[in-house]
Amino acid sequence: MRSLIRITALLFVVSAAANAQYTIKKIVFDGQNLYSQSDLEAASGLKPGQTLNNEALQAAAQRLVDTGAFEDMQATLDGPMKAISVIFKVKPVDASKLLHISYANFAWWSPEELKAEISRRVPLAGETIPEAGSLQASVQTALEAMVQEKGLTGAKVSEEVLEPRPGVPFRVAAYRIVSPAVVMGSVRVDGVSPAMQANVQKITAALAGRPYNEGVGGQDISDALLAIFRDAGYLTAKLTPLQRTISGTGPVQVSLSTTVQAAEAYKLGTVSWTGAPWMTEQQFLAGAKLQQGSVASQRVLQSAMAVIQNSYRQHGYLDVTVDAPPALDDATHTANFTVQVTAGEIYHLQEVRVTGLTPAQKNVWDQDWKLKPGDVYDAGALGEFLKWHIANGPFQGSSSAFKQTVDPTSKTVVLEVNFKKMGA
Repeated sequence: MRSLIRITALLFVVSAAANAQYTIKKIVFDGQNLYSQSDLEAASGLKPGQTLNNEALQAAAQRLVDTGAFEDMQATLDGPMKAISVIFKVKPVDASKLLHISYANFAWWSPEELKAEISRRVPLAGETIPEAGSLQASVQTALEAMVQEKGLTGAKVSEEVLEPRPGVPFRVAAYRIVSPAVVMGSVRVDGVSPAMQANVQKITAALAGRPYNEGVGGQDISDALLAIFRDAGYLTAKLTPLQRTISGTGPVQVSLSTTVQAAEAYKLGTVSWTGAPWMTEQQFLAGAKLQQGSVASQRVLQSAMAVIQNSYRQHGYLDVTVDAPPALDDATHTANFTVQVTAGEIYHLQEVRVTGLTPAQKNVWDQDWKLKPGDVYDAGALGEFLKWHIANGPFQGSSSAFKQTVDPTSKTVVLEVNFKKMGA
């Protein structure tokens, strides 16, 4: 679900008559450092040499506001009418309200080519995009046009916002071609050692025929292939640039080839964390499957990071990000990790809407459901309730579905839960 930001102020300060005509000498953007001058001018629709009146100035400022990239803006004019300076005083949205962009299956372009082409077609869209405003839809429209230009008439692109997870400590706007289908063809990885050959053959065989995913959620196909090696401790493994062969128009089939350079595997050294009020470093390490001297497995470490992330989410920190970049000791081939947590703000429960309950189930719900409106939101509370009740008493034989609607502006959550009899 896309979040909406309300722009609180849009002020135009113009001293001349409303129907006055100006000639633009230069355009100044004061207070921003996220975007280039050329991108800002393109987004505003203005450029030096144009004529301008107050209505056009207001429309230009509104175009910038509509992108969602700015929390506040003032537009002023300065200088003689035939050589006017247009000054936009802007306040960009906070970095926490930006989404990283990923492209799942646009195999005709490299990530760098996609970024460049989208930036050309949609000014202010680069590696990140505002969670509010028009840019998300503009990127979706641009991607559909790009794919259709490749001969895929009627191609459709979807967009989904993904929440942070271990290894991807930020929210992602994930774009994907949903029609026609884009699937994996053959996958060839050269340079694999005999010790890793079986693992690589297993994953490449499993990939053939599956949906092609190159960038969804911040992870591209290179990361997916490298995960085989990093889970085995080869933390510095690298792949040569992927070579793609594309065939067909429905479904589209993408075959890949690359070469791996794996070097040596690393052992786990130390894992340190400052802890949280509800969990000390010692408690975390005691529960995590992190044994010093064992293989420094990326998968095992990410599982441990998920424990920390979930603990914060149970205390209302729904925007928490957890990361643990490795510090590599090449002399001893050990990897040491320091856990970094960015908690964000606390969310509170706004409302719980429960439907489909029988009278007996409602009695149990009213008695055992503990979260009330205004309480700190526990993202694991519903799971715990279902764990103890769904297979017992009046809930036995029922299934449940839930929807969690998060408002990042008010930091509140509306939880909707629906129960129904299985088979109904």
